Amino acid sequence: MSLYRLLILFVFLHFGAVTIKADGQEVVGGIEVNGLTMCGKYTREQIFAALGGQPDRIVQDQEEPTYYEYHYGEDVFYHMGDEFYGGYIKTPRYSVSGGIKIGDNVVEINKLNGACYSGVYDKSKYAGVVRWRPSKDPKWEWLIVEFYYDAQGLIAGIEIHIFYL
Repeated sequence: MSLYRLLILFVFLHFGAVTIKADGQEVVGGIEVNGLTMCGKYTREQIFAALGGQPDRIVQDQEEPTYYEYHYGEDVFYHMGDEFYGGYIKTPRYSVSGGIKIGDNVVEINKLNGACYSGVYDKSKYAGVVRWRPSKDPKWEWLIVEFYYDAQGLIAGIEIHIFYL
């Protein structure tokens, strides 16, 4: 496992799933995929049940044997130890934080509590990207979902990872 990937996973493990109340800020909720909270503790069976059964392919990292990628067609999810770490979504099979799915209009993101920002994107693949996090408090900048949308304003890809604005 690369040093960069280990650093990312350390940050996730250090901060864990967030549910706090910061001074003067709203309650921070976690980022969810089909009811699985990012950084939440789950067994492999619980993850499979929430994501729709046995994945098409399971990839175990050779350098970090507790790190797994679960591939469901084009969709990929991450699991390390007993924690769920989000992933990449390209099909409408999965919903994110409040029911947003591939194919929804990008304006649906505005209905979520938290903060939205424009982001950098690959113009050859997408018309734009909106970065959302469940709090406006800057200390939660790392907890971000990127919603990529096409020229019609429809969400075409969702990436759930650690990001910095």
